[in-house]
Amino acid sequence: MKRLILCFSLLPIVAFAVKAPDFTITDYNNKTHRLYADYLDKNKVVVLKLFFVDCPPCNSLAPTFQQSYVKWGSGNDRVQFIELSTQIWDQNANVKTYSQKHGLTFPGAGKDGGSIEATAPYKSGTFGP
Repeated sequence: MKRLILCFSLLPIVAFAVKAPDFTITDYNNKTHRLYADYLDKNKVVVLKLFFVDCPPCNSLAPTFQQSYVKWGSGNDRVQFIELSTQIWDQNANVKTYSQKHGLTFPGAGKDGGSIEATAPYKSGTFGP
């Protein structure tokens, strides 16, 4: 079973039996990530963290996400984390600075990495609440 876990700052949502919209993003290290081809089709669980760099709850929860990422194998086992900014002013450089500030080691993307297009179905209500 393919699994995708969404995290909207404080609200985790587990989606079952509904096909998640596919996307391709380029993270702040210029690496491409394809939701299905790289993860879901390989039986991985993906945790999507939808955030923005100036979000106070996102900043306070960042260490918890990193601890969970390490606990679940740092992307080397079955679980992969990806953080996507929901705001048009967050570029990959901003996301990289945010990640470095919080010691995050999982991939992240801003607007120029495709995060706006990737998060659109989750924000519009066409997938999930």
